[in-house]
Amino acid sequence: MPKQRAYRRSGNNRSSAKWWLIWLGVLVLLIVINYLTRPSQQVPKVVDLLDTDYALEVAGTAGWDFHQTLEYDLDGDGVDETIE
Repeated sequence: MPKQRAYRRSGNNRSSAKWWLIWLGVLVLLIVINYLTRPSQQVPKVVDLLDTDYALEVAGTAGWDFHQTLEYDLDGDGVDETIE
């Protein structure tokens, strides 16, 4: 029966572990860069629909039923919304 040799662990296991760590680091770095460079979410705009230069009318007085419409792109989709 032939004699079996005991093999030592080669340095390849350590080398491959280092490469896995390097690739993992590169992957994490790419994910972080992608997260930091993506455009931020649009913050909704607050639109003041009341003109503060005019006092509010009380029902029954002259002009109390006056109303005005406004068209404005409130949600940033390129289509104006009508506000009455």
